[in-house]
Amino acid sequence: MKMVRVKQQFTSAPLADVAATTRQELDRMAAAGLIRSGERVAVGMGSRGVSNMALIIRTVVDYLKEKGNSPFIVPAMGSHGNACAEGQKAVMASYGVTEESMGVPIVAGTETVLLGYTEEHHVPCHAYRPAVEADLVIPVNRIKVHTDFKGPIESGIHKMLGIGLGNLAGATALHTYGSAKNFEWLIPEVGQWLARHLPMRFGVGVVEDSYENTAAVRAITVEDLYQEEAELLAWSRSMMPRFIPEEFDVLVVERFGKDISGAGMDPNIVGRTSIPGSKPFPGPKFQFCVVLDLTDACHGNAAAISCADFITRRVFDKLDLAAMYQNCLACHNPFAAFIPVIAGDEQETIELACRTCVNIDTPDGRPRIVRIKDTLHMGEILISPNMVEQVRDLPGLTLLDEVEV
Repeated sequence: MKMVRVKQQFTSAPLADVAATTRQELDRMAAAGLIRSGERVAVGMGSRGVSNMALIIRTVVDYLKEKGNSPFIVPAMGSHGNACAEGQKAVMASYGVTEESMGVPIVAGTETVLLGYTEEHHVPCHAYRPAVEADLVIPVNRIKVHTDFKGPIESGIHKMLGIGLGNLAGATALHTYGSAKNFEWLIPEVGQWLARHLPMRFGVGVVEDSYENTAAVRAITVEDLYQEEAELLAWSRSMMPRFIPEEFDVLVVERFGKDISGAGMDPNIVGRTSIPGSKPFPGPKFQFCVVLDLTDACHGNAAAISCADFITRRVFDKLDLAAMYQNCLACHNPFAAFIPVIAGDEQETIELACRTCVNIDTPDGRPRIVRIKDTLHMGEILISPNMVEQVRDLPGLTLLDEVEV
């Protein structure tokens, strides 16, 4: 199939030295007396694919050791990793975080403690026992827009505290409130309560630019957590990439997985969500979505695959239904586990989607196709030749060359 490469231009703001910036931020915390010596420190890591996360985690644990502490890494990934120690470690290893590469123990598991209830809505607050029993806990997480809801606080340190460090118990408890309807107030309320009741003095937030480069590493004190995370979220939102062509017929996504987005492909980009009753997400207008493959790092957990309409046999064969069901049911959203139409190879699956389209009005009578690697890599997309005139003069787009895919 012939396609045309198109460059999309967005915001680029990469840090010159991620490790040095991380150290500078930790120096600020040490100068404020928030990093001491002789403590057991739990460093929380999530399950998302975050640029330079292994480097940032390693820098944090090395710094803590240099200050005379005994750091260890804990999973802060809710129900991900099949909600078991082996699965959690496998997710971490897929991002390059192992005991060997980090030089510290990884204390994985699911035992949680019910620390109490929030004052306003009496929400239960669970936390992973080893983090509770540490002298200090430092959550490290990317701050970005969420895939299910909109609010001043979305994905970030607050969410890692409430759902990530809550493991399966915390994730299940909070999702009983319904993520689409109540997370706007629930995530900050629970996150703020836990920040005050855990042995936490600060967290580390990471922001990425439009091209998945690390744009900021920020150490944030508990006292400033709400305000600074809200500000970093607004900056992250301003750098969210998108489809500059706003209308076509078939979207082809080469890679789908939780290391790319919690929803496999980011609803903030594609405009589709698996959450019934969610507020509409902005995105392009198209008829059908095709997913060609799963990432290795998602370990078969294709939660929100229901947002696709057609998948290849390869995708289906890679599904780990137990892991996917564990995640989706913990989120009280079985709809996210609904499986689309299963076709054969890539060509057959794309052709099936094209044949299903209606009201095609193009010179060649063929549907307009846009193909992307995944929603983390939006700097270059492929379009079918019958879209060239449609996009030729769009600002932010540059037509490159024709390729065979």
